[in-house]
Amino acid sequence: MREFILGLFLILLCRSGSAPLPQNFWIVWNVGQGQWITQVTNNECRHFDFGGEINYFKNIHKQFVSLCGQKNNLLYLSHSDLDHYAYLSLIANRAKSVCWMVRPENFNLSYMARLPPCTSVNKIPRGLKENQTIIVDCNYKDKNSCSTVFKRKSFLIPGDSPKSQEKFWLPLLENKSQISVLILGHHGSRTSTKTALLYQLPNLKMAVASARRKKYGHPHLQTVETLKQRNIPLLKTESWGNLHFL
Repeated sequence: MREFILGLFLILLCRSGSAPLPQNFWIVWNVGQGQWITQVTNNECRHFDFGGEINYFKNIHKQFVSLCGQKNNLLYLSHSDLDHYAYLSLIANRAKSVCWMVRPENFNLSYMARLPPCTSVNKIPRGLKENQTIIVDCNYKDKNSCSTVFKRKSFLIPGDSPKSQEKFWLPLLENKSQISVLILGHHGSRTSTKTALLYQLPNLKMAVASARRKKYGHPHLQTVETLKQRNIPLLKTESWGNLHFL
């Protein structure tokens, strides 16, 4: 509990603007119903999905340009649902350098196809167990089931992966004890986040819902109750705004 309180204090400190952000941190942006998560480093902004409700972008674009406008912007798209890539053209038009790291096979918007793949210099070295990308076999008629799963050190980002797919990628997930932050699958829908997943993340400190319950019903009450039973705190962008993790 003390670790969670300390982490929450750091988040609030960053949100208040009373302390400068270090050059290695994460942002879960408040995009309404959608998902946009950015890892900010000295030279790069790595975006794990980049979608949401369009009218939310006006509230965050200045911070995005300040943090990422002059850096290399690396794109990791979990799957081809609009609420996960709606900001793609906005990012491309406001950042100096934008390239693809991970892109779904069935994602073929002609304009965005012109964005180049990232060079090998920017790619994460193979064999780093703290970073993992899991591409699943799926039915392309069900976009959610095709969600690529990203593990980056202590973050687990499963896109909209449903419970039916969790049972396939969970055994492939390495170093589960590293994971302390779970971005809830499908914005906290009841179709994602099995109890079995939570049981296999022994050091999970918090879950994050990037959603709008008031309009779309996410996170679902069933998911909220599942987290409560496991004593896992839930942070919602709808309540807190942009969340910064040091």
